[in-house]
Amino acid sequence: MISTGANDIFYESMIDSDIQPPKGFSLLTTIAGERSVTYKSTGMGGLLTFLTFLIIFITSGFVMVEVVEPGAILDLVFSEWWTPFSFAGGVCAFVYYSWFVMINVFGTTIFLTSKRGISVKRCLFGLSYTRYFTREELSYLEQVKDGGEGDDSFPSWGLRLVGRRKYWLLTRQSIDKSDWLGSLIAQQLSIEYRPSDKRPVDDSG
Repeated sequence: MISTGANDIFYESMIDSDIQPPKGFSLLTTIAGERSVTYKSTGMGGLLTFLTFLIIFITSGFVMVEVVEPGAILDLVFSEWWTPFSFAGGVCAFVYYSWFVMINVFGTTIFLTSKRGISVKRCLFGLSYTRYFTREELSYLEQVKDGGEGDDSFPSWGLRLVGRRKYWLLTRQSIDKSDWLGSLIAQQLSIEYRPSDKRPVDDSG
């Protein structure tokens, strides 16, 4: 059952909006009880631009240091007992954000749902990996505000599956996308969709 609370009309309209899905969603089909949604990330222009320049800046800096003074980076890494751990953490963050930029600029995600479960296929440069979740192991879908808090100036919302495992279906997107996809998938899987209570302020009135 999809939880809509005081916003019944709004969320029912989101469920019925598969005729005109939000920007980035396409190839929505229903075949033998299965529903396929292909999604290519849109938006986040400011965040992706910032991360791209940051990645280029860091990479160029390390390359220049190594060219000017070969071995300097290696000496820095092993200068103290704790520096290898700090450097390893930095490398992991660098790889994560590089992947984040590439998957959101060049990648495609395919959601295939049926009454039995959902598979999520991520594709990038001809490579892909798939995660599958059965209906029995899923409890609900929740919308999470994952940007725009504290020092983060990029307001965004994500969509997460919750059950035996937690898995992000969408991250760092405008709220209409997780509203639409969350309602659609929740309806197909017959599970609860929990929208975020942190919603954009309507300044039109």
